[in-house]
Amino acid sequence: MLSIDSKLDYELLKKICMTGHSRVPVYEEVDVPIQQRPKLHNNSNNGEKMQKAKKIVGILLVKQCVLLDPKGAFITFPPFTSTHIY
Repeated sequence: MLSIDSKLDYELLKKICMTGHSRVPVYEEVDVPIQQRPKLHNNSNNGEKMQKAKKIVGILLVKQCVLLDPKGAFITFPPFTSTHIY
């Protein structure tokens, strides 16, 4: 998996190609609340604990990387709309 903040430099593109996969999931790290069991006593502790989770935001098609210039390539995704069917 690739982070949305990854820079597609030569080394990373080489590593992607060496995996042999045609698609690579791209994620971003988000904070999500940790679900806890309900308490028997109603203590007013509203401070939720948070943890990092990887949210898949897209798929990088490896064949689309063929023409990328590794000197300045970043991962960007257009906003998803209901008119696009993949």
